[in-house]
Amino acid sequence: MAHPDGEVATAKACNSSKTPLVLSSWATSTNEEVGAAAPDSMKVFQIYMSKLPEVNSDLWKRVK
Repeated sequence: MAHPDGEVATAKACNSSKTPLVLSSWATSTNEEVGAAAPDSMKVFQIYMSKLPEVNSDLWKRVK
């Protein structure tokens, strides 16, 4: 909401400033897009658990 490129812009800024990045499972950018934008940053994933186990499993696989 703060930038047209969403969390990807934040990820790039974190990567260039060597700042840890926290990504929410409610993000508007995908885990893959954010990870590619910040290859050298430490990343933390904040997950909001779903009632559907397969959704949680898919998220964890993609985050890893």
